Amino acid sequence: MRHFIEALQSLDAIETFVVVCSGMMTLIAAMPWLRTKLLRFNVSRAVNDGASDAIKAVAGFTVFVVAFSLVQVQSQYRITEDLSLKEANAVGTLDRALFHFGTPAAQAAREDLQIYVKSVIEDEWPLLAHDQRSPKTDALYKKFGADIRRLEPETRRQEATETQMLRALDEMGDLREARLAATDFGLQPLYWWVMVGLFGILLVLAFFTSATVDKMLANCGLVCALGMMFSLVLIYEDPFAGDINVAPVAMKRILGVMMER
Repeated sequence: MRHFIEALQSLDAIETFVVVCSGMMTLIAAMPWLRTKLLRFNVSRAVNDGASDAIKAVAGFTVFVVAFSLVQVQSQYRITEDLSLKEANAVGTLDRALFHFGTPAAQAAREDLQIYVKSVIEDEWPLLAHDQRSPKTDALYKKFGADIRRLEPETRRQEATETQMLRALDEMGDLREARLAATDFGLQPLYWWVMVGLFGILLVLAFFTSATVDKMLANCGLVCALGMMFSLVLIYEDPFAGDINVAPVAMKRILGVMMER
């Protein structure tokens, strides 16, 4: 199940919509045909009408579950965006403090900070879609942290700046770990199984409906709407995968500011 979901999330948003909606419509349309053409199994009008009514009821429950799941994943997506922005702001605060510190060692630390930020953007960010972290970025973070702790303030102003830098360093590290932990954001497997189970019930009910054009169009239209909502859940479920993702925009912006300072 998880590998199948990850495969769908690796697609572009439009491709996800097309694959999911077309696949669900094909399955729902094939069920009456399977019963009437292959199995040669006929049902009474009462069973046909009951199955049609049950499809509408089950679809309502499915919409509720998918909508609730969509709210959850969008909330997690916004949280991840906020973490990325706060991390970039912490980097900017740290670079500004180093600039005001004004010693050659502080300037060397600024250069190491720029190298670290570039590694976050180029090395670590692409790995987030695969729930991984960059050992190179880890090493650069440790090196930069050592640079900060080796600074020796000579004036009271530098002592106050050093306190600010150590606080910003801890905040930057905490926010980075929170961003890395955000790769585990997503729906609990139970939600996926409930949605798959509800769609399975729809397929079983569609099996007992007639293969007339009006019934098939109604079922396909209903399932297409569900497929579009389900696609949105897939697109937002992993905040770092696909073409709609949390990109290092804030980090790139702050890196540009750092290089111009």
